[in-house]
Amino acid sequence: MPLELHEIKEAGEFAETIRVQADAFDSPMSVSSHLFYPILGQGPTARQDAVAGLICRQWYRHCIDPGSHWLKVIDTEQDGRVVAGANWLIVDTYTEKAPIINPFWLPEGEKREFAEDVFAQWADMRHGRKPHLAIQSIFTDPNFRRGGAATMLMDWGTQTADRLGLDCFVEGSQTGVPLYVRHGFEIIGDRLIKPFKKEEDKSNEWKNME
Repeated sequence: MPLELHEIKEAGEFAETIRVQADAFDSPMSVSSHLFYPILGQGPTARQDAVAGLICRQWYRHCIDPGSHWLKVIDTEQDGRVVAGANWLIVDTYTEKAPIINPFWLPEGEKREFAEDVFAQWADMRHGRKPHLAIQSIFTDPNFRRGGAATMLMDWGTQTADRLGLDCFVEGSQTGVPLYVRHGFEIIGDRLIKPFKKEEDKSNEWKNME
């Protein structure tokens, strides 16, 4: 499985990479699925429509951020099939207050309320940082995990940080932490991201998102 890493330049290759991201989010199912591309409705194209929306939103965010670098890893023996991807951000200014993502794609109600709280807590963790690199997302096709693709994506970021003389930051789940530690990251704190709501006010939908 000869792998190659490429930086994404065109919308077409970006779309292919984000479809892999969606598959990775779903295996196993993660809270990211519910927050970033909620499947609304029961129709035969509901998931396809959700992924299409995710592609459009992320491509827009990438295009307006000069520090955004989307990468893909391809399998050269499978006609250049995308097997993994990542989004690194080069932040070249002091982050006094990190922007909060507005989950406008979610319908009004508890899902949006939950997402707004999650995104606000993420932003709170990122304020006060000097210029740095940050990994926004890293993922591998479930059929190609443990094949070295994630290491290639991590190496791009850490080597770029070394070249620029910058620190790297990442917020990781319990699943992702071992990968980051293997690449020299140090755990500087634990924080549970969990929106607050009184137990008696929680609906079943809210509990499912927790």
